[in-house]
Amino acid sequence: MNLTTYKYDSQRLVTLIGYFATPFALFLGGLAVLFADAGGAPKTISVGLMGFSAFFNVVFPRFLKEQDTTKKGWNVKFRLYLNLGVNTGIVFLLGDEFPPLWLLLALTPLATAIYGNQRRTLINAGTASVILLVIQALRPDTGLKDWAVLSVEVAFIVLISLLINGVSRLAVHPEKAAQIPQ
Repeated sequence: MNLTTYKYDSQRLVTLIGYFATPFALFLGGLAVLFADAGGAPKTISVGLMGFSAFFNVVFPRFLKEQDTTKKGWNVKFRLYLNLGVNTGIVFLLGDEFPPLWLLLALTPLATAIYGNQRRTLINAGTASVILLVIQALRPDTGLKDWAVLSVEVAFIVLISLLINGVSRLAVHPEKAAQIPQ
């Protein structure tokens, strides 16, 4: 088992990420639903997406415990990209009305940074950044100030993800320490 597989196999890391990321995502999305001026379908769809995401992220760690090592890596990736898709939908629907909602798109690369390698972290940070850029390009009346703010958000996603990944690679987790020959 290589380090990447081992990191994906770590139930503690998956649970830890879900323990903090899911409540944050629900808190952020909930505030967006409460305070966004968008009415009707965008709010209804966003509430549905958040409900699905909450259920999925509570059930998933229990499901992962029962998987063998080869399936865990793929299932963790599936969860990551499903969450990215759900978060993209919510940011697209309500992000213009509730600006901090872009932070939902930072969650995928931040989670990857904890148990992925630097290449995978950079790919996911780049993907989240491109999604954010596309969403902004689709918004009407986007001005220079909007693009300046977006450039800071993109820089945050990429640089903080790489920082967390670097720190994660330096840290010796108890699971890893048990495998280090004495």
